[in-house]
Amino acid sequence: MKALKIRIQLEEPLLATRPNAGEANSAISYGYIPGGMLRGAVLRAYRQKNPGVDISTDELANKLVFNGDVHYLNAYLTTLDGQRMLPSPLSWYVDKDDAAKEAVEISDFAVKVNEKLSKPKSPKGEFCLLKGNDAILNDPVMQVTVHNASEKRGRKAAGDSQVFRYEALAAGQVFASFIISENVDLLKEIQATLGDTLFLGGSHTGGYGAVKVSCTLDEKGWKECEQPAVKTQTSITCLSDVILPARGSSLLETLATELGLADVAGISAAYYQICLVGGFNRVWGLPLPQSWAIQAGSVFCLASDAKIETAALLNTGIGERRLEGFGRIAVNWQAQETVHRTPDKKPKNQALSLSPASATIAREMAGRLLKAQLERKLVQLLADDWKFAELPSASQLNRVRVLTQQALLTNETDAIKKHFAEMKSAKKTWERSRLRGEPLTEWLIAHSAMPSATLRTVFSLGETLPQIAGQSAELSAKLLQEFSARLVDGVMKRAVEEQRSQEGR
Repeated sequence: MKALKIRIQLEEPLLATRPNAGEANSAISYGYIPGGMLRGAVLRAYRQKNPGVDISTDELANKLVFNGDVHYLNAYLTTLDGQRMLPSPLSWYVDKDDAAKEAVEISDFAVKVNEKLSKPKSPKGEFCLLKGNDAILNDPVMQVTVHNASEKRGRKAAGDSQVFRYEALAAGQVFASFIISENVDLLKEIQATLGDTLFLGGSHTGGYGAVKVSCTLDEKGWKECEQPAVKTQTSITCLSDVILPARGSSLLETLATELGLADVAGISAAYYQICLVGGFNRVWGLPLPQSWAIQAGSVFCLASDAKIETAALLNTGIGERRLEGFGRIAVNWQAQETVHRTPDKKPKNQALSLSPASATIAREMAGRLLKAQLERKLVQLLADDWKFAELPSASQLNRVRVLTQQALLTNETDAIKKHFAEMKSAKKTWERSRLRGEPLTEWLIAHSAMPSATLRTVFSLGETLPQIAGQSAELSAKLLQEFSARLVDGVMKRAVEEQRSQEGR
């Protein structure tokens, strides 16, 4: 099987509305992007590329979206290093008190039931990436927005308007899908048809649905997930919702028929849930018929003597609407009795590719973070007890403040040093003044133009300055001069206040 990987970055919140979302005026998105949306986006892009074409009779259009040559899989959340995650198995359990922990041992009841769990509960995380004995679990980030619709434009009043709520996939997240086919030419046609920007889901005019896409073609043998060595007991895991045809007296009997089993006795254990699925046809402007489906992540264990055609099931899936990503399964995906949940971490030294304009913006943002850090530390420093002694008059102290403020405007770094060098009558008074036991004049000269190393020490900056998208903040000469002058000015203000209090004014 050949595959076209689609990386989807949400530029705006995305609303892939699920059926039965609660209140009539509200809409709640799936935690993923359904394959049917990508299928519709490809068809829409094809029609824009070929205006006037009759889709119902166009041979290439039928091959791309209708006749089963191409399957559009759901776009699931990716890990921080860009790997597509899959629905977490419903056979995974932890103790109830450990469900939200980032590091915990997860028992897979499809392999062996853990009798030691007194209060078993599914671990937190709708999607997972399974690597041997380790698993990363994550949930998509949702954004809740309240809107107000009015029959009279600009008027918000009872009877004329109504409040409704959207719970959408938050912007900034990255999802990944695969478009699969045995015909690599069709995948190349899709790659050439899709642009860099698409609009998916609903409420496009309301600020929803804009995404950036990039495509990578894999012409080698593609697999949706790794298949461990076959065990004595076979397990089937649903990697997407499965819509079964309306036949058989029970769900498990229908599933057994779809899997090619002789009867329902071939299914020895089941960990599953049922969900309602639907869809939307943008051309008709109408919702698709809703159906009950086996929820993604459901796990079914087969009897030891049960035989299934693994290769065919993995390529085509089972059930209905498989072109839209429904019916995807894995065989023997889980092979361990326990897996260790590990946190999702970004790879070290991961290079970020930024345009020159984006890199400039990132550096500016990092610079703002550094300046905010310096502002907070300056407030802390000036709130300390400075312990002055033998201070000169308040007018002499204010003279230093004026020089400091003028130097900040003119970028003159040695104004304070020149002032003390040219001083005559008041020089002895200044020489007697002390700050924390040290000569005040020496402290003023040293801190009126601090070099980078001194400012890092005084303001308790770490070895690494703030970074945004790999772009680090810079301790520029302007920043050094600004906070040197503001520190000196603030200390002299404290000295003036103390001197005036001693003089009784």
